[in-house]
Amino acid sequence: MSETKALVSERLNLHVVNPSEVAFGGVKAPEPFVSAEEAAQFLSVKRRQLLALARRGLAGAYPLGTGTVRKVWVFRLSELAASVVRSGGPQNIGTVKSSTAGIPRR
Repeated sequence: MSETKALVSERLNLHVVNPSEVAFGGVKAPEPFVSAEEAAQFLSVKRRQLLALARRGLAGAYPLGTGTVRKVWVFRLSELAASVVRSGGPQNIGTVKSSTAGIPRR
């Protein structure tokens, strides 16, 4: 009887491990890339506008392949969101802020 109790209590003390924690050594799994369509929907802009911003260097946009004329773009939503926050909102995405703003001209 005491052996049965010991086995039951041993089963209750088992530690459940998340497989992604084991695979990445306790580090969170990397964020997946999303397509231009998904990223445009996330930002509430048209796909063409998003791709134009990507060509201009929008943070979170990554070109795939070595094509010179056409490239496939993938995006990380967290980096896009941070870019929107830095720019001051979705209406200002891709606008260049002047470093001389507020300085009177002579």
